[in-house]
Amino acid sequence: MAYIQEKLENGIAYISIIHSTINKKPASQEQISAYLALIDFAEIKESGHSVFQLDYVALENGPVPALLYDNKETNLVRQPFKETVVLKRTEEQQIIFEPVGEPDLSYFSEHEIQLIEATVEHYASKVRNVKQLCEATHQEIPAWKQAWDARVGKAVVCKA
Repeated sequence: MAYIQEKLENGIAYISIIHSTINKKPASQEQISAYLALIDFAEIKESGHSVFQLDYVALENGPVPALLYDNKETNLVRQPFKETVVLKRTEEQQIIFEPVGEPDLSYFSEHEIQLIEATVEHYASKVRNVKQLCEATHQEIPAWKQAWDARVGKAVVCKA
């Protein structure tokens, strides 16, 4: 379990750095969630395995990693990724992920690094707001629509 948590932390840090470099501002929790889902579901489609081994919940705006969504207030206090990413609440009450350290990419295969880079670079440079990023998850992740349409409360989209 520690390895999976460390891989997630370093992945979030790397995603945050790429996003911040392109957009000149930190990624929001919604953006991080969308990037993680897009990366995981692309890898599932390609290889049958996810990169981050997260459970996703189908919410109106798209698939969301349950670990981040269910623990967002606790994560603000505990700072589970504090070695590489600090979570902050903005004046608009949005949670942002601010990179503070270098991620350890040895947790990832070369293929996974390329997938993370290509996904975040593509969406961070082409999609200018969270609503458009959510729409991209709807288009790219058919499992979200199936789970959303079949939901009773929260529907798990993928248990990787």
